[in-house]
Amino acid sequence: PKKLAVLALGVLSLIYVGWLVAGASIFVWCAANPAGMVYTLDDSPLPPCTGCYCAPSYSAAEVFVTANVSYGEAVNRLTGKTEMLLLDVYDANRGYSAMKFSAKPAAVLIHGGGYLSGDKSWSILVPEAKRLARHGFVVFMINYRLEAQHSLAEVGAVRDAILDA
Repeated sequence: PKKLAVLALGVLSLIYVGWLVAGASIFVWCAANPAGMVYTLDDSPLPPCTGCYCAPSYSAAEVFVTANVSYGEAVNRLTGKTEMLLLDVYDANRGYSAMKFSAKPAAVLIHGGGYLSGDKSWSILVPEAKRLARHGFVVFMINYRLEAQHSLAEVGAVRDAILDA
């Protein structure tokens, strides 16, 4: 049973490293390509956009950010304490308090990090939120509860199984 557990840990470790490499590759690609660009599989040009949200309707100065709006709470499994879950609202010209008076499309941006790290103020997401707000969207960028451990739960379970064997 111990050899099987060690083999399982090795396989899970390879999967984990594969996900890390894939995530790092995606991060590098996103960092190298500016926010707001559209990409096609064959790099063919896109037809011109003719919809009402194609061109910016607002200037960058008109984008209003309401930071740290509470949308819930969750218990941190490590400390046992309740944490507030916060979001930022990006809206052009009106701000969060006037949002209820106008119907607008909305987008929810959620940072990456595999539930281990990250924040709603991640530098890659902020320009995209501002760009969407300039185009007439209300954008919600949320934080979520992060896991307390620095490894995947599956890896921890296999490690615990080895120690228990």
